Amino acid sequence: MFHDGFRRYGTNTIWLVAEKFIRLIFGFLVGIYVAKRLEPENYGLYNYVISFAALLAVFTSFGLESLLGRELVRHPDRQSELLGSAAFLRLCGVLVMPLLVILIAMFNPKVESTRLLLLVIISGYGFQVFQVFESWFQASVLGKYVALSQILALIAVSLCRLYLAWALLPLWCFLAAEAAYMGLCVLGYGIFYRRCGGRITAWRIHAGTCFRLLSESWPYWIGGVAVLVYMRIDQVMIGSMIGDAANGYYSVAVRLAEIFYFIPSVVCASFLPALMRARDVSEQWFRNRLEYLFGIMFYFSLLLIGACWAMSFLIPPLYGEAYREAVPLLRFYSVTLWFVCTGAPLSLWYLVENRQRLAAGLAILGAVFNVAFNLVLIRCYGTYGAVVATLASYALCYCCCLLLPSTRAVALLRLTAPFTCLQTLRNNTPT
Repeated sequence: MFHDGFRRYGTNTIWLVAEKFIRLIFGFLVGIYVAKRLEPENYGLYNYVISFAALLAVFTSFGLESLLGRELVRHPDRQSELLGSAAFLRLCGVLVMPLLVILIAMFNPKVESTRLLLLVIISGYGFQVFQVFESWFQASVLGKYVALSQILALIAVSLCRLYLAWALLPLWCFLAAEAAYMGLCVLGYGIFYRRCGGRITAWRIHAGTCFRLLSESWPYWIGGVAVLVYMRIDQVMIGSMIGDAANGYYSVAVRLAEIFYFIPSVVCASFLPALMRARDVSEQWFRNRLEYLFGIMFYFSLLLIGACWAMSFLIPPLYGEAYREAVPLLRFYSVTLWFVCTGAPLSLWYLVENRQRLAAGLAILGAVFNVAFNLVLIRCYGTYGAVVATLASYALCYCCCLLLPSTRAVALLRLTAPFTCLQTLRNNTPT
């Protein structure tokens, strides 16, 4: 029984990690060709529309993904009610998105000029109603079907994007391809769901379940909104305040740095069981393991920052001379990898100590800082101001952790762990 469970969870994890690596490879190679063919101005507009739509989507998703997966594990006998109610809530959110675009366009000239492009990609979010399939697969430890659906959709759409770039077709075609990717993923989910014995016709909408899901999902929703604001608001604001060409340079730098963002979460996720067991044994053992993880991720961040500097030399030959301005931006932006890497163990601490609401509050604070700094610094320093705004918001959130009594100890651990680990290594080295 143990070996069967181990093999099942291990296979599930391998599929999910494989999907990440395939996405990384296709995203990098196809992204280079698309960016080179579109040139900075069109590529900047393309990323502006994608980022703006993603912000609207997270505002209307209600943070149901994490909560739904938990509820499906806890109450497998209520699958039909949970899936039907969650799908109904997602439908309500999707219907609000085009209305928000029309409303914002009345006050924002940039949104008004890109309204049709936004509506094209928002059509893809209509398929997100059935994103609840993904939660069901994860709760059933059938993540391989999620990964397989996404891999097949990614290959098909990547080939399509290559053709669109080669033929230099209008920008709305590229956004339609993004929408098609969402549709193909959901199509794959639906086919595999049916093969696993599921029936959409059995889903039921229950008012009480809808209200309960909404009342319990808000911490996840707020945290998701804050994280996406961190990741996307700068591109939206650069596109609105400076122009699409500047956003093109910035988007190349950000996308290259974000290639490494999934690595800290994957590495730290493998430490979660060890941390939870240590927490059950003693506080000191838990602290020692957390300190070790902080130290590992600090030195790992230096390695990734060095990788970004090495990649910066490849921008002109790969993307073309038109993107040379992205070279210093990538080097500057790579510093965010320190915050991302050393922040991953902190996220585990929030989870083990059941401090998710505190994490959501700090994420909101950081998002507010980020928007405020961007408003000021982008006007003064352009794209470099956006990088400074991101780093400053990360730094201020860290300072808040130092000031709060409940997080001061772990914030200090995050700072001192690299030196402690180095000292431990020296002491254990034979002379």
